[in-house]
Amino acid sequence: MPSFFIKFSVFICLSLFSQISQAKWQLYYQAKDLKISYQPLKKSGLYQVKASVRINSNIEEFYHLLTDQSIAATWLDRVKKVTLLKSVDTTTFIVLTHFEGFGPVYPREMVTESQLIEKTLTKLHIKIKDKNDYMPVTKGFIRVKNVDVTWLASFSETNGLTISYISSFDPAGSLPIWLSNKYALSSIKTSLQNLQKLKPFK
Repeated sequence: MPSFFIKFSVFICLSLFSQISQAKWQLYYQAKDLKISYQPLKKSGLYQVKASVRINSNIEEFYHLLTDQSIAATWLDRVKKVTLLKSVDTTTFIVLTHFEGFGPVYPREMVTESQLIEKTLTKLHIKIKDKNDYMPVTKGFIRVKNVDVTWLASFSETNGLTISYISSFDPAGSLPIWLSNKYALSSIKTSLQNLQKLKPFK
């Protein structure tokens, strides 16, 4: 009997912890098939952004979209150019992304390592981390740092393709936190709305 109460207490604690963790996320935007939330990171105050979107597509098409540098600028907000720097192997790639500046915001660049964790007919998992030691900063650009992005996708005949995205990054430079956070939210909203309209992918 004591064992039952211990297990029950643990279950209650875990449930409360889960509710507290979920309560951290604040809703930024919600519409049909698209939801975006955020929470500030403790150390920096910069936002971690979480989004989900459902589109009428499949895993293969979406993977093609994420890995085709020639079409990145057609849907990713403020992306000017994406260049493949190196194929480490068949699942790991080093990529340079240039972003347009706007107003007082200088152009940015990201050097990242994209790793394909899993790809089947029903699941896709990609992790992206910065790889800033790979090359010097390009003249006229500010290098984004602390990039941490995860793309997850699942496919079913009933629901089509459901995509989940979670990211955090530091735009560096002298941008105030409030402006960095505003851009992080508006940028992913624009990108995912573009993604919903981008058919066919290939």
